[in-house]
Amino acid sequence: MTELVSQLAENYRIETFFIDEIHYIKNFASQIKELYDFYPLKIFFTSSMALSLDFSAWDLSRRVIMLKVFPFT
Repeated sequence: MTELVSQLAENYRIETFFIDEIHYIKNFASQIKELYDFYPLKIFFTSSMALSLDFSAWDLSRRVIMLKVFPFT
């Protein structure tokens, strides 16, 4: 994932990414931390990943803002 996002950012100047269902990738939290640390990106991700970050060994607390968004009715 890190390689893909970094190539898209560098080659196509994409600055905003919406990521869904990547919690199955090994060490995804470390990859998110690396992207936040080395690239000026905005990264949004969904609840399954956000919930997994609570139990992660990687400290993303200064990089991630967690928002609870209620479902649409």
